[in-house]
Amino acid sequence: MDKKLIALMAFFGLLFIILNQLNPTLLWDENAYLGNARSHLTTSNYTEDFRFPILEWLITGAWFFTGESVLAAKLLIIILSLLTILIFYAISEELFPKKAFLATMIYSFSSLFLYWGFRVYTEIPLILFILLSFYCIMKDKYKLAGLFSGLAFLTKFTVAILPFSVILFLLYNKKFKKTILFLSFFLIPLIPWIIFNHLNYGNIIWDFLAQYEIVDAYGVKQPFSIALQSIARVLGVLIFLIPFGVYSALKDKKKTLQMMIFYSAIMLGYFIFFIKIKYDRYLFPIFPCLVLIAYEGSMYIGKSKKLKVFAVLLLIVSVLLGTIPAIERISSEIYCNQNGVISQTFDYLNGKVNSSDLIVSNYWPYFGYHFNSKVSSIWSNPEDIVRVQGPKYFIISPQLGDYFNESLLDSNRFIFEKEFIDKCNRNSSVYKVIY
Repeated sequence: MDKKLIALMAFFGLLFIILNQLNPTLLWDENAYLGNARSHLTTSNYTEDFRFPILEWLITGAWFFTGESVLAAKLLIIILSLLTILIFYAISEELFPKKAFLATMIYSFSSLFLYWGFRVYTEIPLILFILLSFYCIMKDKYKLAGLFSGLAFLTKFTVAILPFSVILFLLYNKKFKKTILFLSFFLIPLIPWIIFNHLNYGNIIWDFLAQYEIVDAYGVKQPFSIALQSIARVLGVLIFLIPFGVYSALKDKKKTLQMMIFYSAIMLGYFIFFIKIKYDRYLFPIFPCLVLIAYEGSMYIGKSKKLKVFAVLLLIVSVLLGTIPAIERISSEIYCNQNGVISQTFDYLNGKVNSSDLIVSNYWPYFGYHFNSKVSSIWSNPEDIVRVQGPKYFIISPQLGDYFNESLLDSNRFIFEKEFIDKCNRNSSVYKVIY
């Protein structure tokens, strides 16, 4: 293995461990996936069963050996992050012999990888399975490519676009035997998922439908302009190299890159026109492919002596600029979460809440996982929630959850107990319910 690659992986492994220690506060969805993983080993009073299945099963597997531990879950994601670097480098070495390291640097120092590389979200396992699928396609191992594509689908259902793209591409090129092999092995990882859903919910695609219904019900569609802003933030100066990469891949009939272009184009169209909320991380499934396409573009224009310096400068600038948004965001979170409002609220409630108590909050996942307690969103008028569910506390933060009018708690039933404020002016108010 290349010594530079080993050093790069060691650097990011250490970096992610340090960043996690500096900022251990979980993000919203991390609580949900950890709560779901807990339910497979012991009693969990907070689960969101509609979540994508693979991540919670990976965490469950790690916890089977370590016991329940947030750190173990984070270390699992960090290891998977390092594996994405390794597989990305392997693909780059096949496409650009002896010139793969800079491409790997561009991927590794991107804002997406830096920010999500140690978070218990679906993004990193998803990237690993996508890259493994493309690597196996390069090696003409369509059985394994199908398996990894199936795992990618179960990591995030929207990535059904990956096997769909591969199958269409193979059919267009009249590779019928490879198509059958790919599709057959794609279905294999889906079998236990289908059986689990049938036994538990009586519907073989229950969580697939539940995920769609929840996103459709609660997602607010953002305009086309937001999608363009996300694309510009994620790709930066790489945008200028991608057209050259597309032209070069098509001209020289580079099949793997052509397949990546086809897949990325469909996924990009889906992101722009169909995904309601245009989070930057939703572009992560195609980001490694776009880096490789852009790198191909740099190789193409680098053939001209006049443009070679320009191509190299664009790549260097992309590495430098890629780190800035992530550094700013992570630094802000580290600063705000030092004795932040979430940890202050947790400290106050320790000893006051047990697993049988119900907490109603506009940022409920934090309490559900941390206290393993029953939780609820604020789905109706507070009096109705008290009558139907019988909560012990209402906990409100204007900055951490959806808007809620706290004046609705101005009655003798809801006793204001405590307000917490952190140095970033986020606040959280605790109200006890009187019966």
